[in-house]
Amino acid sequence: MQYTIHSEVLEVVRSRFDSTLELAGWFLAQNGLVMQTDLTVGEENNISPLSVRIPSDFIEMVKANPLEYKIMMGHMHSVPYGKKIREFDPYWTVRPESETPSLNPGDIIDNRFFVSRKPAAERRKGDSGSFQAICEYGEVIRIDLSQTLFIHPAYGSEDATMQPSGIEITIYQFDPASRFLVRELQTIKPFRK
Repeated sequence: MQYTIHSEVLEVVRSRFDSTLELAGWFLAQNGLVMQTDLTVGEENNISPLSVRIPSDFIEMVKANPLEYKIMMGHMHSVPYGKKIREFDPYWTVRPESETPSLNPGDIIDNRFFVSRKPAAERRKGDSGSFQAICEYGEVIRIDLSQTLFIHPAYGSEDATMQPSGIEITIYQFDPASRFLVRELQTIKPFRK
């Protein structure tokens, strides 16, 4: 499915992106139009989407008409406008695993994924692990939560200066067969002229 983002949601994204704090939350799509959002501010470089409650009205709409409505988790790798984009900001964060020793902290894989530099004791599950947990929660509450919006500086933009025109929104589908558990569905460049 192709998604479009409602102008009011884009305005929330543009205004909230100008921050050092990571944000996570929920988006509601109706027939492919992402029309509502509920974002929560986290900490610098950290927020667990699992700590953000799904709005009850989103749940009611999806349960009443699951063919028309979709709830999507989302998170932002926010960067203040005018500041330098760090090496990991543009990328979906993954962690090196023992079964893939060829991954080194700091590696950029497929120009989409950043291997976390955090020490093993501090590493969580990365973006993929959090997304997997969200999908499992969706199974418990019987709502499909298998798509997510990742809002980030443009791929490959590390070391550049952040501008609103550099924001991209990548929509991922949870896919256990894919590398890092996600398959890209679409990348939207909403503020480019």
